[in-house]
Amino acid sequence: MTLALLYAMPLAGSPYRGNANIHAWAQAGLQFWARRQHRDGAFDEYYPCEHGYIPTSFSLYAAAEACRVLKWTDDAVVASCVRAAHYLVGTAERQALNQESAAIPGLYATYLLTGETQFKAAAEKKLAWLCAEQSAEGWFAEYGGADIGYLSTTLDFLAEYWRMSGDAQAYAACERIVDFARYFVHQDGSAGGQYGSRNTEYFLLSGLSAMADRSAAAAAILSRLRRQTGQSEWAYAAFDDRYICHNMMHSLLRAVRNAPAEILPSAPLPCETDHERYFSESGLLSMRRGDSHLICGIKKGGVMRLFSGGREVFCDFGYRLEETPGRTAATNWLNHELTVRREGDWVEVTGPLTEVPQQAITTWRHMALRLAAKVLGRRLIPMLKKRLIFVDRRSPARFARAIHIGSQRLEIEDRIELVGRGGRLYRAGKFSLRHVASSKYYQPDELAVVDREGWQGAGTIVVRRRVDWSTGVVESEVATN
Repeated sequence: MTLALLYAMPLAGSPYRGNANIHAWAQAGLQFWARRQHRDGAFDEYYPCEHGYIPTSFSLYAAAEACRVLKWTDDAVVASCVRAAHYLVGTAERQALNQESAAIPGLYATYLLTGETQFKAAAEKKLAWLCAEQSAEGWFAEYGGADIGYLSTTLDFLAEYWRMSGDAQAYAACERIVDFARYFVHQDGSAGGQYGSRNTEYFLLSGLSAMADRSAAAAAILSRLRRQTGQSEWAYAAFDDRYICHNMMHSLLRAVRNAPAEILPSAPLPCETDHERYFSESGLLSMRRGDSHLICGIKKGGVMRLFSGGREVFCDFGYRLEETPGRTAATNWLNHELTVRREGDWVEVTGPLTEVPQQAITTWRHMALRLAAKVLGRRLIPMLKKRLIFVDRRSPARFARAIHIGSQRLEIEDRIELVGRGGRLYRAGKFSLRHVASSKYYQPDELAVVDREGWQGAGTIVVRRRVDWSTGVVESEVATN
């Protein structure tokens, strides 16, 4: 898809437009894709015989659209598009809804490529189901909660489907996404982070670009994100290189292609105006006072990011408890069963830590997984997700975090009761224990020295901190017994 767009788009000074080699390479990629398909229409991502939903939904859209952009068809490639479309019609993804959203433009592009109306009907059916799953707050569930990066992926695909079909229901869903997401674009041009359900910090621009002449909020987000182009905080720097090829690059090119001749004047974003908004279903709090913008993931144990003067001045990602080698419990785990109390400027969240078993890969374990993929096929990935991602094992250890949002400072009191668990308690680093590949990437702040000594041998640890609202300077005291 990226090659097809580079071949077709009139980018100023581009050596790729109309180049026969670019066209040939795109054709070769499509033919290779067709040869890798299983008989049931599915494709593999990590393991042979995986029959995965995501490699099928993402790649069908890219393949069918590349054929249309190139104005080129091949019988084998078209047949593969049809088989992949039939696979998506008969299956569904219910836990990571960005994958389901990718199927919608893929099915519709296959309809445009082949003229087979059954795929148009299937796209409309999936859209109706997906829109019914949209939270009243505007987000689509990713592992049980709202995640900003993956929400931008859903926006990308729904906006692309709307661009192709003119479907008003799809556009309405996009508007609700934008209205929610604007609260989580930061002063420094970054977006998302640990307070989201999957910890991602990227934000795709294509959907925003397509809406920028109709939605002032979309135009505002697009303007803020583009302002940081090339900087370390830029939303397109917030993912690993492996994600560039299969989605990020052609999304960026589509953002250029979709850009309207005139963009609406951008309205002020929440990070620029005083506000206080608590999204009770997702457990996300966004508020700005003076020049400072605070975002808190209350249902993730109260993890937070604080921005002031256009930069991040303070962040906190909770605690980890190393109970035994290979078994760690964490406070910063999305848990809708946590008890949340809000009263005025006070927020308190209490509940158990979540135990997260750590899996160390070995040669033998890797060989066993590949053998299991051969035997179990599409049943393997749900089993691995349940073991590695959808962890729901609560520790006897408990925590309580109380946050007082004062006019000059934040007051944070953490009480962790280990209940005889022993082990070592320490402050959590930026990256979650949850397995989400697209939230694991290098950033310069990893070079900062972090105190990982923590506390050991205590039954209860109480940590009180006072954080200056504007500078992020911290005063702290600790009591143990």
